[in-house]
Amino acid sequence: MEIYRPSLHITPLKGWINDPNGFSFYNNQFHLFAQYNPNDVIWGPMYWCHFISDDLIKWKQLKPALSPDKPYDKEYGCFSGSAISHSKTHVLAYTGVNDGKQTQCIAFSNDGINYFKYKNNPVIDENILPIGYDIKNFRDPKIFYRNSSFYFLIGAKKLNGSSALLLFKTKDFMNVKFINSVYEMSDLGDGMLECCDILFLDGKSEKCILFCSPQFKKTADKYHYQNLHSTIAVIGKLNLNSGVFTPTSQEIELDMGFDFYATQSLKHNGNFYLVAWEAMWNRNYPSVCEGYCGQ
Repeated sequence: MEIYRPSLHITPLKGWINDPNGFSFYNNQFHLFAQYNPNDVIWGPMYWCHFISDDLIKWKQLKPALSPDKPYDKEYGCFSGSAISHSKTHVLAYTGVNDGKQTQCIAFSNDGINYFKYKNNPVIDENILPIGYDIKNFRDPKIFYRNSSFYFLIGAKKLNGSSALLLFKTKDFMNVKFINSVYEMSDLGDGMLECCDILFLDGKSEKCILFCSPQFKKTADKYHYQNLHSTIAVIGKLNLNSGVFTPTSQEIELDMGFDFYATQSLKHNGNFYLVAWEAMWNRNYPSVCEGYCGQ
């Protein structure tokens, strides 16, 4: 008998999950993925766990959507990313980690169950990453489609220690162009800006909310940034031609309690949704005795 499994929060049947990934609507169902180690209750080589729902309350776990099985992702696995529905295809964007490199990759599905990796992966590697950034810390692509093009927003650490969110553009995944550094932050120590997201408030204007998760952000006072790792939102406008983000708000800490990280947003039928990882590394969770960890 399980006594720790929550009634509403999403948990894996077995194994470890952390960052939510690929929050999207495809084939008349909500899809949510997560970083996943099916073989243990601790972080390990990453798969993508896959959940589907009709109502965002009851969720069914399917087989893993992504597994670490290619030369560009077989060492540490398929790190975090995002998903969109485009031309009857479910498109996943994720970070493959192998041989000290974090590169950006694509996978596709025509049924929302079976996913195949793009034959020309990785689509963004050290040859496209601008000079001055570290290919060892370059991850978590947010993919979105606007103005007849695909865009990627990706967290990257600079060689000087600061961190940024970088914007890339492509029409076909073959030719990817770096646009600009959208948002930057320093004073993160050994950490970086990761798990970024962007939510446009309508289909045409530049108004948006930028999300990201700064690691080890220093505490400004006794009320803010008390977590080891945090998640923030910044309201503003993003010019997709120049890649210039103009904030209209200060950084907003989304949750001042513990263990709220790596948010993913979804706009569907005029409604806005947000999901986050409710756990953290290096904690002792009682659910491990039941064979799973993370929600």
